[in-house]
Amino acid sequence: MMHFLQNFEYFIQNDVIDPNWNILMSQINKAESLEELISKHNDFLDRTLKDCMLTHSKLVESFSSIINQCYSFPNEVMKNIKSNNINKLTKTIEIFHDVIINSVSSFVFLLYGKNGDHFEHNMIFLVEKLDFNYFYSNLNVDMASLNPALDSGL
Repeated sequence: MMHFLQNFEYFIQNDVIDPNWNILMSQINKAESLEELISKHNDFLDRTLKDCMLTHSKLVESFSSIINQCYSFPNEVMKNIKSNNINKLTKTIEIFHDVIINSVSSFVFLLYGKNGDHFEHNMIFLVEKLDFNYFYSNLNVDMASLNPALDSGL
């Protein structure tokens, strides 16, 4: 979970927002009118939304699912710790482990696209960070069963 969250946050900040901000600042310095300034700002917002994957409904849905699982995990673990039921705690951890791996796999495969060619220009950086050791790429999973959205394209 931490690996996913840290790398996603790094990607958004360093591979999306910072470069887009630098572009905006250079364009603002060259702007000659208020309309041009507003236009450049709108371009910045559009580009940032797209590069943060907020315009891809399937990616947003998949990311939201991962975040919900990350939020639910500590609550479930704490419930089991308070009940002093080690077997149930172990089972809960195993279940969350499997669910997170499947969810992140699904997210990575969505980023890859059906044929590996649906990358936005910088999404490759996120895939490289998440799947740096090809863990998700090498899983023996049926991609269509992981996420039916792959069959319909992105």
